[in-house]
Amino acid sequence: TGDVIKITGNEPTSIVTNGDFSNGTTAWTSYGATSTVSNGNLFNTSNGTQIYGTIFQDDIPLVDTLYVFTKSRVTNSLANQLRIRTSNASIQAVQSNPVNGQWYFLSAIGITTEARLEVSHQYADTDTANGKIMEVDYVGAYNVSDMIRKGIKNDNGIPFANLTNEEIKSQLDIWVENGFPT
Repeated sequence: TGDVIKITGNEPTSIVTNGDFSNGTTAWTSYGATSTVSNGNLFNTSNGTQIYGTIFQDDIPLVDTLYVFTKSRVTNSLANQLRIRTSNASIQAVQSNPVNGQWYFLSAIGITTEARLEVSHQYADTDTANGKIMEVDYVGAYNVSDMIRKGIKNDNGIPFANLTNEEIKSQLDIWVENGFPT
């Protein structure tokens, strides 16, 4: 309703399938790597055919505005970057020179122009990439356009429709990391 101050009831549904890997690698494709799931996390091991290892999901619904996020890390000190992006980089967040074993929460917001969502780790060359591992705790995406249409408001009671994309991203970052208000 138009009276919504915060998200009430259930939190929004991610438009990513199996973003918590509770169904193993179902709905995820690996590129330049192989992937396995253990203890609820996905492990993406580069095979040395590319300078990066990637997991991706096609058929992400094209919406006006999309918020994407991941929690991931590398288990080595040689990675140039961790990133989440749509395949043409219309929406992208990058962590340059990630520290071995440190978890990173990456998120971005923008207009969707591509139906593929990717999470990857990148290296200087294929030899360096070979055998390197990225661990992913979760991946998600929310249709911000739907949230605006539903009258969702931030913690200060301001409708998303009256906020910039960066202000919406900032609020969603808090909600994703700390739980959605009920």
